Amino acid sequence: MVVVVVIAAVVLLSRNSGPADPAGVAAGTPTASSAPLVGVDPCTLLSGADASTLQLDGGESKVLGAARTCGYEYRGERSGYIQVYVVIYDRGTPDGLDLTGPRPVTIGKHTGITGVGGLRTGCSVALLVGTSSTLEVELLGLNDRQKACELVTRVATVVEPQLS
Repeated sequence: MVVVVVIAAVVLLSRNSGPADPAGVAAGTPTASSAPLVGVDPCTLLSGADASTLQLDGGESKVLGAARTCGYEYRGERSGYIQVYVVIYDRGTPDGLDLTGPRPVTIGKHTGITGVGGLRTGCSVALLVGTSSTLEVELLGLNDRQKACELVTRVATVVEPQLS
């Protein structure tokens, strides 16, 4: 499910060179300077107080292929099951991501893109960290695209100062 909505960073990371490995991630061994998020648990990027302020419950870590994720349930809407994910890729992002209407975004000192994924029920913000890592905040299950993009931008704004 995350791969479907893990959106836009392919465009952002097009400067990654070299053949892709079987997981669809750029080859090579990341270094601390090129991939400063190596080994970071995405659930540590939002404090309990921050998650509560953002109306997020949970904080469950999972590894999905090349991605380390932390999933939260958004309780700000009463209709439906809405999930917010903080996703870290040490070396780029999977190939074949779908994005409609990508827009450049700057959050703090990091640049990236934001847009709506293939399911059209959410939004994603992908930020380049170092030269090869990506941090993505994505939301699934909210049909109000503007509200979804506002929420992922708020989450990314809270997380961004912790990125190197």
